[in-house]
Amino acid sequence: MIIGIDIDDTVAKTNSSLMDAAIRFDKEYLGGRGFKNKEAYSLKELFYWTDEDVSDFMKTVRTGELFTELSPVHNSVFYINKLYDLGYKIYFITRRKNTAHMLKITMKWLEKH
Repeated sequence: MIIGIDIDDTVAKTNSSLMDAAIRFDKEYLGGRGFKNKEAYSLKELFYWTDEDVSDFMKTVRTGELFTELSPVHNSVFYINKLYDLGYKIYFITRRKNTAHMLKITMKWLEKH
C-alpha cells in the first residue's frame, strides 16, 4: 500500500517555527509593526505587512536555517517508521517552493529524522 504524508505540520513542526520567525522579522527588520489580526491565515492579513514584506520574509526563511532546524511532530517518526516496517511505501508531500535549495534542505531533514 502507498501512503502520502504531508511534511509541514504533519511530520515537521513548521507553523510554530514560521510564526516565531515572522514575529522576529517584524521586530528586527520592520520596526515592530505588530499584528493586524491574530486569527488571520496569511502573513499579509496577520501583520501590517505589504506584499514586498511578505516576499522578503519568505526569501529570508527559505535561505536561512529555519527549515533545517524544525523539530519533528511528536511521535511522527515512530509511526511513519512503523508503517514503513509494515511494508507501506511512504511518499512525502509538500507545497514548499520547488527549488534545488529547498529540495536539498527537505531531503536532508527527512534523512536526519
